[in-house]
Amino acid sequence: MTRNDSAYESGERVFGPPVGTFDVEWVARDVERRTGTTLRDAQRGVAAAWLAARRSASLEHAVMTDAATAEGLPPETAQTLVAQIVAYCTAYDVDPAAR
Repeated sequence: MTRNDSAYESGERVFGPPVGTFDVEWVARDVERRTGTTLRDAQRGVAAAWLAARRSASLEHAVMTDAATAEGLPPETAQTLVAQIVAYCTAYDVDPAAR
């Protein structure tokens, strides 16, 4: 049996977060699964990158990657984290400029 990354796994929510809202935990758990980093580190990196996105009012990759790297994440993990933030914002219609 092969693992399907989009399949429901025990402990995951059945329903997604509300459209238009950003959920640090949701993205951090995805980053944890994809990169093998600890959940705590993923949460710190996502929170820092999201704060940078809010401050710049955009999903600029460089700004978010710098913020995640400043939290001590390796560059590859920070890049994956940023890609997941962008994917999440696209899927759930989240605008960092919205207050």
